[in-house]
Amino acid sequence: MATTADCTRHNSLPSAKADSASFLKAVLLYTDMYTAAHIHLNTPSSHTDYFFQWKMWRLSVPQLLLHRGASKHGPVINFAKYKPLSRTMQLGLGDPSKRSEDGQLEQMELTREKNFMFRSDYQFSTSVGRKDGTSASFRWRKNRQMRFKTVYDCVDEDSQVVAKLFSGGMVNAEKGAEIELLIGLDQSLQEVLLMSALAVWAMESMEVRSILRVFLRVYSHTAIYYEKCSAV
Repeated sequence: MATTADCTRHNSLPSAKADSASFLKAVLLYTDMYTAAHIHLNTPSSHTDYFFQWKMWRLSVPQLLLHRGASKHGPVINFAKYKPLSRTMQLGLGDPSKRSEDGQLEQMELTREKNFMFRSDYQFSTSVGRKDGTSASFRWRKNRQMRFKTVYDCVDEDSQVVAKLFSGGMVNAEKGAEIELLIGLDQSLQEVLLMSALAVWAMESMEVRSILRVFLRVYSHTAIYYEKCSAV
């Protein structure tokens, strides 16, 4: 027999086990490569539009904004802020340019684990979607079999997959990513998972670009060196 604790722990999640038919698919399509994109979330009966902005070089304000609606003029519902050389991002609910009555916005920490030679895992806790107000932990777990691709599963405290992230790739100028969300989640939790997926995608994109820049710099210097040697 299930205990009260067992029931409350699952009060924001559907009871059915996740499978390929149990997810809604959100597709991130660039309007400006990396920095802005439409997100179409397809449901069995309709679709929901979001708009994503990445203010990449702004450090004093949240860089990632998620709008409800098909343009940047829609209301901001979630945001994320990162700092250089930090393994922690702040995820927030609502519009960071507007304060609630008590002057605070609900925020949570998305912590990145540093793994040498491997992509990082991420975790965060939130009370969003919980009827009893308690926090639940979620973990974005890298698919280690897809070493050279950004593929993640987000699991809850019982290791049930509640969301998935598939990057569109560095050279894809049209599609940034696909994100899948478990059917039956509370909408507010669904949108927090969507924001956390975008934050993971952004962090991993920056990491890959940094590695690529180092590789190109080394390649360029090596080519110049051999060119000088051959000219001697």
